[in-house]
Amino acid sequence: MQENQNHSGCFLPDFCNTRIVFAVVVAAQLLAIILSVAAYRSMQDFWTELGMLSLFIQWIALASTLSFCLLKPILIKLGPGFSGSIALALVLLITALVTALACQQGLHADSCGRFFMQSLSISFIIGVLSLHYFYLQYRLSQQQQAEANARFDALQARIRPHFLFNSMNTIAHLTRADAEMAERVTEDLAELFRAALAESAQVSTLEKEIELAQGYLNIEQLRLGRRLSVNWNMDKRLEHEKNRISMPGMTLQPLLENAIYHGIEPSMEGGVINIQGRIQDDAVKLEIDNPLPLSSQDNHRKGNNMAQENISQRLAAMFEDSASIQFEETASRYVVTLELPTGSAQ
Repeated sequence: MQENQNHSGCFLPDFCNTRIVFAVVVAAQLLAIILSVAAYRSMQDFWTELGMLSLFIQWIALASTLSFCLLKPILIKLGPGFSGSIALALVLLITALVTALACQQGLHADSCGRFFMQSLSISFIIGVLSLHYFYLQYRLSQQQQAEANARFDALQARIRPHFLFNSMNTIAHLTRADAEMAERVTEDLAELFRAALAESAQVSTLEKEIELAQGYLNIEQLRLGRRLSVNWNMDKRLEHEKNRISMPGMTLQPLLENAIYHGIEPSMEGGVINIQGRIQDDAVKLEIDNPLPLSSQDNHRKGNNMAQENISQRLAAMFEDSASIQFEETASRYVVTLELPTGSAQ
């Protein structure tokens, strides 16, 4: 899993990431083109200038990127002010070294001093602007994470009271009829509430989420009886890898709770919840679909999509664009598709 910068004091992006390196190379080349256009005298001079500036700027950009990558363990322990100052100083130092090397390789002595000052000035301006941009992104990410945590805390606090009361009634009934089953249900309920009261930034695994979901479904199965049927269909590869697939805690259970609350309970006949999982194109795809009750039966089930929005935000905070959740409603079924990166485990 890509390390979330929100958990550290460093606001710099992960320069060890190939996407960041590619972005740095592209930005450096664009800068070289802009400077070459600014110094344009003739077409022949333009291409010569572009070639030299491209080589010069790419050396600085790649050397800085490599330095940030190597210093990542140190930078993540520092606050934004210290890490930003070190990053800017490092860029200026690398610029000075590369400029000195370029002067030794061919620039005239009378222009070397001016070239040296121009290079440092441009690096300073670009560095300050880049650091300011990274810091704004960092603050935005922190704000989004705080909002996601607040929504998760609200989700934790709203475990539907009717579910708790119904579960306790089920346990009370089983205590007289089947003490062993009552003990298992109590353990499932305790595990569910333990997960619900965990830290909002908790990282779980697909295996733990499935176990938690199965415990929840066991409780609901006893309450709803034949009205609830659940089909699990996980491919062999996912079964083997599920203990290494990371995901936000309390992800599957709220989706299944919605499926029962909006799809099974309103119908006198009940229905079937299908849960499918597979690894496809280097991504984990989970589908949860439940029946939709007839319009005449759906008289109190208009939800506010709180759980869905919360899960979507927490996936974005944890995986950025590498994970997604989608919802589709057909004439008779409601389908939730959850997609996670297969490399989400550390």
